[in-house]
This record gives sequence, C-alpha cells and structure tokens, in this order.
Amino acid sequence: MSLPRVQPINPTALAEPFDHIDFLFEVKHDGFRAVAYINGTCELVSRKRNVYKSFPQLAAAMAVLSVKSAIIDGEIVCLDTEGRSQFSQLVQGLPLQSGSAYPAWKAMSRCRS
Repeated sequence: MSLPRVQPINPTALAEPFDHIDFLFEVKHDGFRAVAYINGTCELVSRKRNVYKSFPQLAAAMAVLSVKSAIIDGEIVCLDTEGRSQFSQLVQGLPLQSGSAYPAWKAMSRCRS
C-alpha cells in the first residue's frame, strides 16, 4: 500500500512570545524538518519533498516501529552529551552518532500491526 504524501505546516516566527489556550507550541530544534513515511521501510522526506538519503541508520531504526504504516512529522537532529543540537554535523553529512534523535510532533496517519 502506498502512503499519501502530506505537506507539513510551516512554522511562523513572532516578535514576542505569548501563551494562549487556543495555540500549541513546539520547541525549535536546530535540525532538518522531515516527514517519515513508514510502510515496511522508512522514507524521510523534506518540506521540499526531497528524500533524505544521508540518514540510513535513522530510517532503518524507524522502519521497525511496531506499526504496519505511519506518517510522522518531526525533525532530524543530532544532540551532544548535554542535549544540545549539533547542526554542523547534519550539514556536513557526518554519520549520526548515538545522540541523534527524531523529535516527532504528530502522527499524521497510523495503522497498528
């Protein structure tokens, strides 16, 4: 089964922070926004719909999640031992270390196994 392609909503920067019950906020990590399409394998796709091929170990780890299929919106980040984003490692195409992560904001579609 082919999964439908989705376009994540672009975040909006504001001059002043605020808090309101009608709004949800997410942490801005210093990484690459990606939608994960999981359907036996995992394909990580950018906002511009390019497939990320530089993160095979992350895709492999996500491919074995306990779901038949899922579409998950998140961000590819590399964290140091203190939990700080190391964007330069992503830009340089260095292999992700054990501190790599994929903070997921929402599951857009899911089918349990």
